[in-house]
Amino acid sequence: MSVPTKKAKLELKQKLGDNNNQQLTAKDDRMECDFSLLIGGPKRGKSHLIASMIIAGMLDGKWDHITILSPTKHNGDFGFIEPQSVIHGDPGKGGANYAAVVEKLIEVQRYVSLKLGHVPRRGEGRVLLVIDDALGSINWNAAVWMKLVSTYRQFGIDVICSTQAITRIPRNFYVTASMGYVFALDMITDVEYIWERWVAAYPTGLKNAKELNDWMIKNMPISEHKFMKINRNVDRENAVSLSKAPPRSEFGHYRINLRPPVPAG
Repeated sequence: MSVPTKKAKLELKQKLGDNNNQQLTAKDDRMECDFSLLIGGPKRGKSHLIASMIIAGMLDGKWDHITILSPTKHNGDFGFIEPQSVIHGDPGKGGANYAAVVEKLIEVQRYVSLKLGHVPRRGEGRVLLVIDDALGSINWNAAVWMKLVSTYRQFGIDVICSTQAITRIPRNFYVTASMGYVFALDMITDVEYIWERWVAAYPTGLKNAKELNDWMIKNMPISEHKFMKINRNVDRENAVSLSKAPPRSEFGHYRINLRPPVPAG
């Protein structure tokens, strides 16, 4: 048995190192999936921002299908989307229809992922799921919501969820959320929750919830629909910024007519 020379060992080590580097830098399609959480009081601009995000994503070819879960069958905020195609109303039913739609969505996306052998990319069945301000409309104890949180990256599902208070959604939603959009909040208790669960972890220059509240009052006037954007996909030093959705005049003329990936009921 021949013994590798020192030069051969060095060449082998370099080759293995190159392969390891390739593995470390290889594209992970799961990381392209975002779980976005919008928090803010009524009439602060949450649905307006969601509409602009949908238009921007569709123009960029980000999704192949859209499913919107809304407390009403159709409303003006999503008037650019064919309601019979993508909006599912479920008022006063405890979210049973919501849960059934999401369960089917996960089942379909799991099948697509297995068939492809990887997370669905653009043009291969990527899905946007929107849960629009569903306070009081969903029984969050249903197992499907935990399943959504644990599988959305593996099955090519982007999630946008809006709520008026972080305390009204499952903890796993704001722990999982990769993108946060915080609008003006009326109750100091809600500001405290946001501070403890999100903002305090980032170098914003703010020291406590009171300073956050004062900053919001000064920099986020209700009439301007501004929001604090928290991007957890980047380094903490660059994660927090003040932003504003584009005016409706920039995207209000677009129309979307897509069939959902799963039946409405």
